Amino acid sequence: MRDQESTFPLAGASGVADGRPMSPFIGHRLGSGHAIETVQGNHWGYMPAQAFRAILVVALLCGCGPVRSQSTGQSQSGLSSGSDSAEAVGEQQPNRPVGTDAWVWIQPSMPSGRASNGPGANRDEDFRWFPDPIRRLRVQIIRFDARRLEYVQSPDQPDTNVVAADRVVWAMPTRWQPGQRQAIDALIRGDDDMALRGLLQQTEKRPAVWLQQWMSMAAAQAASRSGRSEIALEIVRQLDRRPMPPMVVGWLPVCWLSSSGRAGGIDAQAARAALSDPSDAVRLVAASALLEKDRAAASAVLARLSGGQQRPLIAALASAQQMRTLNPAQWAEDWAIHLRRVETLPLAIQMGPLSMAAERTDRAGLDSAAEDLETSLRWAPVAPHPARPETLQMLVRGEPEGP
Repeated sequence: MRDQESTFPLAGASGVADGRPMSPFIGHRLGSGHAIETVQGNHWGYMPAQAFRAILVVALLCGCGPVRSQSTGQSQSGLSSGSDSAEAVGEQQPNRPVGTDAWVWIQPSMPSGRASNGPGANRDEDFRWFPDPIRRLRVQIIRFDARRLEYVQSPDQPDTNVVAADRVVWAMPTRWQPGQRQAIDALIRGDDDMALRGLLQQTEKRPAVWLQQWMSMAAAQAASRSGRSEIALEIVRQLDRRPMPPMVVGWLPVCWLSSSGRAGGIDAQAARAALSDPSDAVRLVAASALLEKDRAAASAVLARLSGGQQRPLIAALASAQQMRTLNPAQWAEDWAIHLRRVETLPLAIQMGPLSMAAERTDRAGLDSAAEDLETSLRWAPVAPHPARPETLQMLVRGEPEGP
């Protein structure tokens, strides 16, 4: 395989123009006992929740090694070594790595001199620093977990490269398997029933762990969008038993847009029941769904999650969710501060919060700023995300659909 690297003109940093912050991409180069719905063959049927959970555990976690709970303060050390996935094989044979042929998009690191403020320092230049564009590489992924990405440029070059997981904006196979492609196509066109069924079926074929996690989370999105709340929450519950790459966490079926701006979602009854779930991720999803219906209960959960020390990504997303409680006047008063808070998030989890920020800015009557945000999200998204359905084309095209 030839080394392939292209300059991707997208990077998430802010700039300044006309005395105000610019949008992040424009600023530079562009339930037990009751029955729930589940998949049975080629149709939807009903089965007890306990039976469904047993099947789903096998479908989602088969071959991934022993499960460890994240909610009890475990370290983000990645996946266990009991897997016979591509990651494990690569570790067992370091001189002949075997991995998944994939595209990866890597966020550049921040220049070390950015914060210089000594005598003679040009503070304006420090503030206006422009990062290198996101790198798009064709590699073989040996391991990709919550802490790091390990890859080789090609099979005949055994030297392993290591990148922090929070710098990995996106990763996907260079070529989807036929069944995977059918499920992805269904997700893109909004056929959530077929997408949910197909994605869960593909996880049973034991792809690489990171890909299995992402397809499972995409299935949770499809379940949420089609109104199958119990299934969506159960998938999230199972996935949250082990560390996930930020890229996967960014696809949690969290509500970022108002109820008038999205389809489906977790229903209020299921959300209320899940507010006390042991899983932090489930509580985040449930609180986001309930924020417009029971603000007091949802806000209390978000406040606890945002103050958590063990799950920084969940805490950051919970903090971003709290911005949804601001009325238009409150948002307009400090909108630049709110936007900078979103921009500090790793790019892998920014798309949902940025979509929320664009909607809130528009409702606050900040037309110019809202237009900048909308333009960047529409034509220069850093990664595909269900909050922006048009970006899902990137799953098969590798880039946003042109004007």
